[in-house]
Amino acid sequence: MKAKFSRWCLALFLSLLPALASSQNTSMTATVSYLKGNAVAIDAAGKERTLKVGDQVVEKETIRLDTKKSKLFLKVSDGTDLRLAGKTQLAFAEFSHTPSGLTRKTRLELAFGRFWSHVAKLTSKTSRFEVKAGGVICGVRGTTIGGETDGQGTTTFYNFEGNVFIDDGSGNPQSLPPGTHITFEDGKPGQQQGNDPGDSQFYQDGDGGADNGTAGTGGNDEVMDVVAGTLNETTGNAGDDNQTGLGNEQANSVLQVQLNTPEGTGGSN
Repeated sequence: MKAKFSRWCLALFLSLLPALASSQNTSMTATVSYLKGNAVAIDAAGKERTLKVGDQVVEKETIRLDTKKSKLFLKVSDGTDLRLAGKTQLAFAEFSHTPSGLTRKTRLELAFGRFWSHVAKLTSKTSRFEVKAGGVICGVRGTTIGGETDGQGTTTFYNFEGNVFIDDGSGNPQSLPPGTHITFEDGKPGQQQGNDPGDSQFYQDGDGGADNGTAGTGGNDEVMDVVAGTLNETTGNAGDDNQTGLGNEQANSVLQVQLNTPEGTGGSN
């Protein structure tokens, strides 16, 4: 009797294996749609590979852009657009979805540099989009945001469109309205301020990284329009595309931005 029951349990377990396997989250992908200069992807074992247009980045990989005038545009498999300026390091610590695709979990870790993202609308309560850089939680859903950190304690986050919620760990989350930004010094928030007219285009263009590994504050040198992976440059710096200098910048502060809001609180795609 015991042997028969054991065989039945084993048969049941084996029959459930395909279902159990199919229920596991799988990595999303971020495809390089545009690259200027040099960028590398680093896997969990520390192995580097040089990125080129068409390459994909997956969960547990880190992207690093070492030169000031490098830039990288990515198209995520869920429809999110992500752009990185020069002198930026960003890790895809969590980057997965359920088999149905309804639940997506993205946790990016910004060590230094600048990013811009138009986040595809999250369609389930358990979905989240996070950018970490230490102590601050910023929740969005279907929102356009930007941010930068110098790796030395100064970090700024921008809301260009949609609803953004900031929590600095004090237990008193605040809303960051569209068209405003806030700067943190060693994890402590300053006053919310209105965005300057050129801020949105500056972050979206991905130009102006500083030589010392901090995010830049210079003006735009290009106007980008990417449609279906096609780049139209109306102005440009012809000679920058092949810069390959390497840097040893390491982040020495971590500011965390977590993009995770209740269902139905987001902006439009």
